[in-house]
Amino acid sequence: MAYGPATAALFSESGGAAAAGGYFLGAGASFFVAARTVKNRAVTRAQALRASHGGTRGTLAGLGVAGIAGANSGAAWGASVLTGAIGGTVAGFVQARGLSDGEAASAGLFADLAILTTGGLAAAGGVFKRQETEGLCDPMRPEYGNCRRSANHLRTGGKVAIGSGIGAGIIGYALGPRYARRAASLPVRSSPTACSSVARIARAPMVHSPNSAVLPGP
Repeated sequence: MAYGPATAALFSESGGAAAAGGYFLGAGASFFVAARTVKNRAVTRAQALRASHGGTRGTLAGLGVAGIAGANSGAAWGASVLTGAIGGTVAGFVQARGLSDGEAASAGLFADLAILTTGGLAAAGGVFKRQETEGLCDPMRPEYGNCRRSANHLRTGGKVAIGSGIGAGIIGYALGPRYARRAASLPVRSSPTACSSVARIARAPMVHSPNSAVLPGP
């Protein structure tokens, strides 16, 4: 989902035709790479899940990095998003090697919870509020009075919050499978509880299906 738009943004400064070509190049290449990966090796459902999750969160991380760096062009935004999407997909695919379906799902859940918690606390603290300045609406026409202008760049607190959110997500990916393994070792009661549900999912065996598995992209 992100490869096409990101590649289009990467070539946006070369004109509309180049941007359109970049879109189809990115979208088409992602499809054929995924199809070839599935054809040449056994891909587990856990790997497909983590690759998809990592790709979408990597896209968001790329947007965050571009904002921290103060990207001011389509090419800069596109390069950051494309790098994040590819890096997140590859990292998720590699991390899920040997994980069960429940462990892969737990990794994504913990990462999302960590990112949302960090972002929520930062937003509650007001770090994402834009810095406003007041000045003449038109220096050549003082009679028009003063206007308030908002800065289009992130404040230092916002940059720190985004960086912390990315780091928290990475930690969540690492801690999620550990929690699933620990939950799987707990005794499962007959009554349906959240802990017993996680334990049942974590005990699910890995499924190898080289002919039907699909490696989705963001």
